[in-house]
Amino acid sequence: MRVESPDFCRCLTAAAPGPQKNESSTQGRSAELELQEMSYRVIHLEGCDYLIARTSEGKLDLRDIFVQDKELGISSRPQVVGDIPEQPLYFQEWPWVVEFTGDRVNGKMPWKRVEKMFLVEIVPPTGDSDYTLNLERIYELHHKRKDVKRGEVHKSASIDDDTDPMEITLRITRDGFYLELLTGMPDIEDIVVAEEQRLWAAEQAQARQKSAASVASTLGGKDMEATADALDPMIEADPSDLDAALDPIDAMSENDFDGPDDTPAVDLGF
Repeated sequence: MRVESPDFCRCLTAAAPGPQKNESSTQGRSAELELQEMSYRVIHLEGCDYLIARTSEGKLDLRDIFVQDKELGISSRPQVVGDIPEQPLYFQEWPWVVEFTGDRVNGKMPWKRVEKMFLVEIVPPTGDSDYTLNLERIYELHHKRKDVKRGEVHKSASIDDDTDPMEITLRITRDGFYLELLTGMPDIEDIVVAEEQRLWAAEQAQARQKSAASVASTLGGKDMEATADALDPMIEADPSDLDAALDPIDAMSENDFDGPDDTPAVDLGF
């Protein structure tokens, strides 16, 4: 099974930003890099690295950012989608981790990769307050698009100016960002069950398409409507057309559902 996280981003307070240690890992970690007397925060994603200018106080300047393709070794300025802060800010990093737990039956090794990094603004304390997160200012770094995108946060209608901030949570999903009340959050088991049902339906549809293509090829390229009829057990097909047809399951390659893209993915909440 493939697991993606996070689904929920529940922290409303943030630790005081401090000096960062150099990291030797190149997967989903951050490090410091000195480039032409400039300090850059290095964020390692699958297939690329993001280099973000960092001040001596630890603030990140999204106006000065590079992205390097690991395979090609080419560095360039990423495309910016949405507005960018006009000054450096403190950010909390939230990685989007995709993990394949392996398949011993088919001899597939487990793997883990970081496909996205979310940067949530950290608001410094004023007076007696502590560091907090501005849940309405979030930026996304993507490993494929290689861009910096301001996230559009959708606020629940049940949240107003009088709502206790400690009762609010930011939910991060594949579909977007949502500010919701903790009391209105769905149960994690319901989320997993719904996702498993969606994936099962998608797999069934994919299997039917591959079976239809296999039978169509066996029947000599007949149109897909006739093929669909042949696969429908409620329709009596012409035996002469099906004599040479392979069983749809037998006709499928043993490599079907063999790659990471075919592996079920589930969003888990924390």
